[in-house]
Amino acid sequence: MELKRLRVSQVRSDFWDTEKQHGKWIPYYSYQTYGGLTPNDEKPTTDNMPVGLFLPDGNLVEERNGKRTVHKQWLQSKKPGPYKRKDRGSSTFYYLTGQGIGPSGLDTDCLQICSGPLNVLSQDCMDEVHLWVVKK
Repeated sequence: MELKRLRVSQVRSDFWDTEKQHGKWIPYYSYQTYGGLTPNDEKPTTDNMPVGLFLPDGNLVEERNGKRTVHKQWLQSKKPGPYKRKDRGSSTFYYLTGQGIGPSGLDTDCLQICSGPLNVLSQDCMDEVHLWVVKK
């Protein structure tokens, strides 16, 4: 099974019901890569990786200069993502909020939206993307 990075556009098209304004569970694999490859220079696979689940609630949190702004039902919009190409390396941070299931059980959670790669989701964008979904 092949894995790929999760983009905001895919969350909106595959995991968000605009009619009901409700998310669907996103199964993901957490796998640290370097330059898009594992430490053994292999592409990430579903073998021996912890799995998590994330349920988006539709909201986007914007964090700019220490101030947090919540954009309610942001996934209802048709925006491809909060970042534009010119925003690469921006000091503004964005997060999709919702619920997550991981090793500690069900809890409120958020996934960070990265400015590079553009509008890809991760658990933490500072140390390369490490959130993967099964490629359809």
